[in-house]
Amino acid sequence: MKNEDFNWITIIGILIAIVLVVLIFRVIFFIFGFLWKIISGFFMLLWKGIALFFGFLWKIISGFFPFIFNVIKWIGLFLWGLFVKFLKWLAHAAGEGIKLGLAKIGAAIIASLTSMCSVSGTPVTNDWRLVLVDIDHPLQEEYVESIELATLENNEQVDARILDDLNGLLEDAVEDGVDLYVSSGFRTSEKQAALFERKVTMLMNTKDMTRQAAEEQVEKILGKASYDEHETGLAIDIVPQAEQDMQAMLAWLQDNAWKHGFIQRYTEWGQVITGMEPNPTHFRYVGKEAAKEMQNEQITLEEYIDPVLRATEKMIRCATEIALDDSHGYDQGERDGPDYDCSSLVYVCLKRAHVEIQWEPHTTHNEIESLEKCGFIYIDDISQACRGDILITDEHTGIYLGDLTTIEASGNENGKSHYGKTGDQTGKEIAIVTYTADKLSKRFSGILRYVGK
Repeated sequence: MKNEDFNWITIIGILIAIVLVVLIFRVIFFIFGFLWKIISGFFMLLWKGIALFFGFLWKIISGFFPFIFNVIKWIGLFLWGLFVKFLKWLAHAAGEGIKLGLAKIGAAIIASLTSMCSVSGTPVTNDWRLVLVDIDHPLQEEYVESIELATLENNEQVDARILDDLNGLLEDAVEDGVDLYVSSGFRTSEKQAALFERKVTMLMNTKDMTRQAAEEQVEKILGKASYDEHETGLAIDIVPQAEQDMQAMLAWLQDNAWKHGFIQRYTEWGQVITGMEPNPTHFRYVGKEAAKEMQNEQITLEEYIDPVLRATEKMIRCATEIALDDSHGYDQGERDGPDYDCSSLVYVCLKRAHVEIQWEPHTTHNEIESLEKCGFIYIDDISQACRGDILITDEHTGIYLGDLTTIEASGNENGKSHYGKTGDQTGKEIAIVTYTADKLSKRFSGILRYVGK
């Protein structure tokens, strides 16, 4: 009996021991499981933190390098532009230096570095009919040596190559009852110098001007020796014969001169480009094809031979026409005509100037990035702004006309961006605005300049 009791007690003890062991192991497993969750969670959180940190760091680095690349690109393009101007002026100055000494070279180099808006970079054409001679482009000696002259009945001379077209012009005029007289044709460099000096002396004596002031005034109507079109043999001054109506003659020339390859070289609308005062009696031979296009598009010789200048001037004319037409006002909601906001005004006028751009959506926020891909360079110094540049900030843009003047679309009649009446209700919604230098630099932070693709 005692042995049986012992066996049951033993069995029960063993079972209790097993249960205790199982409980102990479960507690141990629970503790270790809990610790594992804490440790693994900590390491997972640590890993996510490290990944987030390096991800953030990568975004900073990956965004920094394109910025550095763009800065280097802008600086490179700017320095390249200076270098090209330097070489052009140096080439010209070297030739002049043979005559005038090294001082001329130094002056030319300084001019190239300080006159960022000069049109001296206008492309040179090999077409003799389109040779450009003005205050920035002297006539080359080899061109003068190549000229063969023909003499008219009144002993004036012209380039023999234009004689047939000139005679055609004169004959057609007679048929229409207009009797033209070529009062001036080819001039030698010596004759041009004497004429220029006579005009300067007259102003100094009659207007009490300094020589510098007198020369600057005369250069607006007459070039110095080697800087005047008459030395090409392609320019003529036309006046009516005695007792003939000047206005009738000028009207006939405006309608017919281009048909024979002649253009009025110095117009009122082209004065900002040529730098010369309007002269309705001064005509220049450019050939029939070029004359027709210049007449149809109302562009100067400078624009015809320089596609970049041509595009920027077309953009300016477009913006000017919109600004002066009160049927166009400001609106951001309906901004693609007849109303515009600041960026859509620039966009539309670039399109009308036939500049190939990909700028969608056309807003100030992507203006720099978009236009840099389409032949524009960015300059962050507003003091270097030139006529035809686009001025830019993060929130606003406008077109620069030169002389601290812009064309901008700036807000509707309520001073708001939306829900105004169609058209310019105040005369200031799209306007030509003149600044002081300080206010212009505060209004805009950078420049987009078209240089062509």
